[in-house]
Amino acid sequence: MDKRYAIIKLSAHTPHGTRNKLTKLLLGTTVTINGRRYRGRGLVEKYNGIRLCRGAYLVPLASLSEFLEELEKRGLRDHVVVKGTCLCSCT
Repeated sequence: MDKRYAIIKLSAHTPHGTRNKLTKLLLGTTVTINGRRYRGRGLVEKYNGIRLCRGAYLVPLASLSEFLEELEKRGLRDHVVVKGTCLCSCT
């Protein structure tokens, strides 16, 4: 089944520390506590997105507004650019 996706890209002028914070938020992190590993999923996985390459992602158009609202809550919306849409049949 074909789905419509928005192409999301990290801004080129994002400071290094902010870029790392944004990447962890989008892809998730793994934390080790007392020898046990716990993985927190990122926003891309939460909204059934796809990672294209470093700094570029596909997010379904149906969940794009919620995705951008989460970034806005954390003050990171200005560092993400919505480049356009595509029709992806690879999922």
